[in-house]
Amino acid sequence: MAPGREARTAIAAAAVALGLLVGSFLFVSLRGGASSVPDGRLVLAVIPAGTTDGPDGSIAESVTRELSRIDPTILGVVGPASLGRRTEGRIEPLAVGSTVGAHLVLVIEVVEAQPQASVRVTLREVEDGASLWTQTYEDDLRDVRGIARTITADALEALSLVLPGG
Repeated sequence: MAPGREARTAIAAAAVALGLLVGSFLFVSLRGGASSVPDGRLVLAVIPAGTTDGPDGSIAESVTRELSRIDPTILGVVGPASLGRRTEGRIEPLAVGSTVGAHLVLVIEVVEAQPQASVRVTLREVEDGASLWTQTYEDDLRDVRGIARTITADALEALSLVLPGG
């Protein structure tokens, strides 16, 4: 096979795989979003309070990766990378959560951005906007992975306390 043909085949295969992934996510969203998810499973959106480009977005993306790797009861974890460039300027976490069919949003907000920062994390219900859990962390922004691991562990504990059967 010619080199150009191999590249086109690889691109086509990647496009089909991406299409299937996006299609399955849209299928869940269009069939009723959070209400169509099997019992005991939830869709969680991890949303930066500011923009996807700032430290809020970096921490939110790290938490998204940690959560999607760790907890099998979470059907889908939607993070900043999944939002792409569809969000411009400041993000409204509950509106984004509703759009993607999430049950809950985990909002990440860097209050003071210096090497030592305050990071506020809030778990909220999308349907009524109720705040279920809030925690503030004082940490060094140069260790995003460390902050993400701490937030993930605490968020999983909070999820186990607020979910039925948890």
